Amino acid sequence: IGIEIAVSDLDAAKAFWSDALQFQQGDNDTIFAGDTVLFLVQDGAVQPSPDEKGASGYRYTTVQIHKCDEEHAGILARGGREGEVPHTIGTTTRYSFVRDPDGNWLEVSQRAQLTGTLEQ
Repeated sequence: IGIEIAVSDLDAAKAFWSDALQFQQGDNDTIFAGDTVLFLVQDGAVQPSPDEKGASGYRYTTVQIHKCDEEHAGILARGGREGEVPHTIGTTTRYSFVRDPDGNWLEVSQRAQLTGTLEQ
């Protein structure tokens, strides 16, 4: 899958995706997130996203991980912005949110169905 992301500051976006999230930086402003390719495109018309997630249209992207608390703390330590601290939904999911430099929301999701456990 390829996803194009319009950003206000290309260097800040590259740092977020490659440093804070530790995804592999490719050529020509691309980032590899597993099998997904992110195409970062600088656009001066980009405005910061609102603080609320609940609205119509695109609101957030999700990455699946194995240890929500560890990954959330690591993303923040490497320069990501806090969105929401980790929460647990029963025995199904542990998730949190971080934000990119333009304020876009990214869900960090640990699903027991994929990881086998919600243990940290």
